[in-house]
Amino acid sequence: MSLHLLNLAEAQRAGSFLSTDVIPQVGPKVSLHVPEKPSRMRWVPDRRRLKWTWSGGILEVTVPWLHVHGAVVVS
Repeated sequence: MSLHLLNLAEAQRAGSFLSTDVIPQVGPKVSLHVPEKPSRMRWVPDRRRLKWTWSGGILEVTVPWLHVHGAVVVS
């Protein structure tokens, strides 16, 4: 399973479409329902291992940074 994350911190939400020259990095923490305990997590694109916990079917993963797009790969 993979969870794709998009950084929309500076996304245009109004009628005018001005360009953004800076997209701040964010470090989200995500929770999702996973019935069975995973064996490992990876962060794509750099394949870094992630800190995570699993309890009672709830997986909590800390992503160290997210610039524009990344994915948590659960295996």
